[in-house]
Amino acid sequence: MNDTTENKDLTQKDTGIPTTEFVDSPKTESGPNEPQTTKSPKKKKDRLTSNIITVIIVLVMIVGIGLLLYPTISEKWNALHQSRAISGYTNQLKTTDVGELKKIRDLATKYNEDLLSRADRYNPSDEEMEEYMSTLDINGSGIMGYITIPKIDVELPIYHTTDEAVLQIGVGHIVGTSLPVGGDSTHAVLSGHRGLPSAKLFTRLDEVGEGDCFFLHILDKVLVYQVDNINIVLPEEANMIDIVEGKDYCTLITCTPYGVNTHRMLVRGEHTETITEEEYKATYEKTSAAASTVTSDNSTMDQGRAIPDWVPIAFAVCAVLILGFALFAPVKKKDKKTPEKENNSSSEQ
Repeated sequence: MNDTTENKDLTQKDTGIPTTEFVDSPKTESGPNEPQTTKSPKKKKDRLTSNIITVIIVLVMIVGIGLLLYPTISEKWNALHQSRAISGYTNQLKTTDVGELKKIRDLATKYNEDLLSRADRYNPSDEEMEEYMSTLDINGSGIMGYITIPKIDVELPIYHTTDEAVLQIGVGHIVGTSLPVGGDSTHAVLSGHRGLPSAKLFTRLDEVGEGDCFFLHILDKVLVYQVDNINIVLPEEANMIDIVEGKDYCTLITCTPYGVNTHRMLVRGEHTETITEEEYKATYEKTSAAASTVTSDNSTMDQGRAIPDWVPIAFAVCAVLILGFALFAPVKKKDKKTPEKENNSSSEQ
């Protein structure tokens, strides 16, 4: 026996471990015709179903968030529009000559005088309608002025007519009633929506009580009206807005009850004085903020129906974060043991 054989026997004898001769197995290359592993149709179908469900969830969440934010966003947008409309009106007044403003006011006064002799003033002819639309329209926007109600923090532009497009963004003047320039034997009637999701408008008009004041800013004058009568009537009871001889009235109309709208609330004010814008700012603006704050704190409308602006925004942000986490958070897969690992672990045991 040669030395190599002796060494092998010695190694086996000393260690007790049988020696094994390794033979290199021939390497095979996979040919182009050999089948490759592909995903099963069931897995593809499951993934497609999962993607469709994800898309549906995302779309539902987007629609839901949009509906949630619509009232807040649209209200802010309308408030911006109202503010710009009033700002444009006041800027136009600053550039209009005092004599021209007096001429415009005189035309409105004459219109009111002629209105007394019209038998069917609520159904004007085309010619009368054209005259109405051009009176008090100093900048071609249809705005004849704006109204402020300090107690409920309202400042809204006043437009000609009560078309639905007008009532969506401001206060409308009812055709056939006196133009809001004051004077004996006049009765201006202004209408505004209540409870719109897109704008507050006259939503809180029910908080105004007898003795409270509202103000009509018409041209370069401010007409002060003190509330002397509040009525709830049916829509067809129009005699409440008739002109009373020798009286100077302005009535604010909105729908009631809130959300039902079967009746009309009429808040009538009597003209007490006419002041300038400077006098209004000096006398009433300081008390307006305080009155509005007190009313908002004690308001059943604010406590029972209104929702703070930040609530839907905060809810929408939370919804987006939750949705993003649910859709894009990494999922930790379970570590599946391969057959080789299972055999090794069992052999170790």
